[in-house]
Amino acid sequence: MTRPVSLDDVRRAWDARDPALPELVCALAGAPDEPPAEAPREGALTYQGFILELRSWRFRIKPPEERAHIRRERWAALEADGAEVPLPDRLWLHEILRALWIDGGPYARDCLIRIAADVPLVHGPWRAMKQIFKEAEAAGDHEVFGALAARFDVELARRAPGGVIGHGTLAYLCRRAWRHLRRRAEQLPAAYADAACAVLRRYPEDTPWARTWVANHIFFHGTGRYSRASFQLRRVPSDLLKDRAYAELWQRSPRPLLGLLEAAGSERVRRYAIEALKRDFRAAIREVEPAWIARLVGARSPSVDHFVIWLLANVPRFEQRAFRELGLHEPVLALLNSPDSAARDYAAGYARTHARDMDLPRLLALINSDSSSVRKLAADLLKARDPREAVGLDAWGSLLGTRYGHELAAAALRKHFGPRDLSPAWFAERLLSGDYTVLQFAAELMPKTHSPASLGPGWFQDLIDDPRLDHRVAVFAMVQLHSFDAAAIGVDFLRRALVHPMTRTYAVERIVEERPPVTELGVDFLRTLASRPDWEASPWVAELRASGRPWARELSFDESLSGIALDWLSDVRRFSPDQLGFDWLLQLVQHPEPRYHDFAVEYMIKAFLPADFAPSDGDDSGGDGGGGEITVDLGGAKFLFTGTLSTMTRSQAKKKVTAAGGANASGVSKSLDYLV
Repeated sequence: MTRPVSLDDVRRAWDARDPALPELVCALAGAPDEPPAEAPREGALTYQGFILELRSWRFRIKPPEERAHIRRERWAALEADGAEVPLPDRLWLHEILRALWIDGGPYARDCLIRIAADVPLVHGPWRAMKQIFKEAEAAGDHEVFGALAARFDVELARRAPGGVIGHGTLAYLCRRAWRHLRRRAEQLPAAYADAACAVLRRYPEDTPWARTWVANHIFFHGTGRYSRASFQLRRVPSDLLKDRAYAELWQRSPRPLLGLLEAAGSERVRRYAIEALKRDFRAAIREVEPAWIARLVGARSPSVDHFVIWLLANVPRFEQRAFRELGLHEPVLALLNSPDSAARDYAAGYARTHARDMDLPRLLALINSDSSSVRKLAADLLKARDPREAVGLDAWGSLLGTRYGHELAAAALRKHFGPRDLSPAWFAERLLSGDYTVLQFAAELMPKTHSPASLGPGWFQDLIDDPRLDHRVAVFAMVQLHSFDAAAIGVDFLRRALVHPMTRTYAVERIVEERPPVTELGVDFLRTLASRPDWEASPWVAELRASGRPWARELSFDESLSGIALDWLSDVRRFSPDQLGFDWLLQLVQHPEPRYHDFAVEYMIKAFLPADFAPSDGDDSGGDGGGGEITVDLGGAKFLFTGTLSTMTRSQAKKKVTAAGGANASGVSKSLDYLV
């Protein structure tokens, strides 16, 4: 079990400038409070008790000054070194966030912004976040201000019920954030766009835009459809420029929008920046540098990629033949994997003319693109290369298991590669790949390339013992083994095949066809399959479990296989009483499970004559000769056993039967009565 994060862990991470500090802070803030080792005394001041007091109606009716005084007094007591009940670790996280804010270095600011985006809004970190927000606002630190303002706005929009931080508090902070932006526009107009971009870039993709306050003012302030509490937009307008606040201030310079396009965390904000650049700065963006376009491609955004190809098509100096020289060749090829279909089509058209030397690994990846134009490009470029020298067996083999590349690879392998290339080992890897289409291809082509006779039964047996075996491969291997005679396959393999869950059906089929006769499996083996005690005591089973074959490690007794074995053993023409053993039959007679008892009784009815179990009032009449008769008393009933019962001596028979009857004399007597 992972040890919970503690405050000491967070402090050590801060001291060491650990990059994982934000994750540790978020983990501690979201962790449940550890219960105290001892229950606090009744009336002791605790954090939980303090929170309940703040939420009580008695506290809320007090004058504001008194409420503020009580809060300060209680917090001071809870944070005191000698506090009777120490505060939970997470409530000290405000010290870490304050230290990050005061430090102000690149590491500290990066951590603070990452924490602002993800930390649960609970007491502890919240105490510092609220104060830092106000200080960043006053200092004009729009990077930190924007991160916190966007987080508060998103949390307000989500309106999660039962939150620790009240809805009113979040609403106040969001109103304050927009008020700051509004005052910035009125008092320092040149800084408004930068401040607004600092906020907009921090909104995540899953923002509930219709319920935001700050973002909706930036985009739709001109609609006037808002109250003091919220916006009343029946439907969010698709045009993000028509009603934006302070439109003239956005039109001063493209610089804030260019930076926003690179840094934004959501498609809506990227789309706003693109629309504003196209409408307000169409002439200016014709002068953008190729390096900036190359950076844009890394955003992996459909709207940004679409804007990139718009720029490439509309800026005269961006001619395709100059892309290598301008450093745009690789960025444009990266658009082959763009989430925007138009960008993929553009890149495919460019590559068809200017990137026919594309490296093989990239082509193999593109052959399975979601875009038909990209797939066709990759297929055409592969077909244009030498299938053996320029592509090679390994590359075609890797395409066999792909959705769109399978048919292309299968055709190339059939046409350009022969038995020397497609070795038995190569086919084995394809068969055991776990992919059904690859298995089908290999199963269809292999017999045409290497006949089963040339491979020999051992090759197919190795497939069955491979750890990667699945049911489909097992069926294929057993079907191929069907063409070999029993001597070539070997009795020991058939025994393993009978207990292997994936090959049992086909092994039973061979036995039914007498290829080989069931008698060649051996009575001991069949008794092992038939009887659980024999199975558990079998050296053959123990050896198989220890053989290293993965399928055999957890091999267990199988009732259905037991029924098959009993059915085979019940054939008295194949298995005589001498082979099964009279003592084994008597054990089954006494078995509590009806199927074992019934098997033994039915077998003995078929195997013995009634005279072999004739009741007699005489005593044991013989010595140890093998040809006389024995009278044995089982459970008060005397039975006569003739010499035809077995080849054992009379005294041995008497000893065995009496021992068997002694364990359960009445049961044996009843069964023998039934036989008579």
